[in-house]
Amino acid sequence: MTKRNPIAWGLLLLGFAAGCVGRQAADELAALRARADTTERNKAVARRWFCELSRGNFEPLYNDLFHPDSRQYIPPDAKPLGFEEYKPLAKRMYEAFPRITHSVKDIFTEGDRVAAVIHVHTKHEGEFAGIPATDRNLEWTAIAVFRFMDGRIMERWEIGDILGLYEQLGLELKPDAVDSEGF
Repeated sequence: MTKRNPIAWGLLLLGFAAGCVGRQAADELAALRARADTTERNKAVARRWFCELSRGNFEPLYNDLFHPDSRQYIPPDAKPLGFEEYKPLAKRMYEAFPRITHSVKDIFTEGDRVAAVIHVHTKHEGEFAGIPATDRNLEWTAIAVFRFMDGRIMERWEIGDILGLYEQLGLELKPDAVDSEGF
C-alpha cells in the first residue's frame, strides 16, 4: 500500500484550482472582447449614418443601417415614427437643405446605446417650416442617441438646437405675456 503525500495532494488541488480560475478569466476576457467589438461596431454604424447621410442615398442607407422595425423619436412629435412615417419628414428636410453635412464631434457608448454630439452645416435652399429659401449658411448642434439590436439601429432619439436654427433664419420669438414670476 502506498502512502499518500499531503504536499502532493495540495499541489494537485492548487493546480486544478488555478486551471479553473485561468479558464474563468479566459472566458471573461473573451466576453469582454466580444462586448468591445460590438460597441465599436455600433459606434461605426452611428458614425456612418451621419457621415454618409445625404438626399441621394438616404433611403438605401436607412435600409442598410436600421432594423426594419426601428423607431425614430424626433421632437416635437412625441410618438415613435416608423420608417414610412419618418420618410416625409426627411424628404422635407432635404428639400430645404439639399447639401447638409453632419460632423460627429463626440461619441459615447454604454451597452447597446450610442450617443453622439453632431455639428450640422447647411445652406437654406428650399422652404422650411413655412420660411422660403434664404440662401443663408446655417449651422447648429444636435445630440442623437441610438439603441442597437443585432448590429442595426433599433431606436433613434435626436434633438437639435431648432431655436438657434430659427434665429439664423430670421425668426424672432416673443412671448405673449410673462407672469409675475418670469415664467
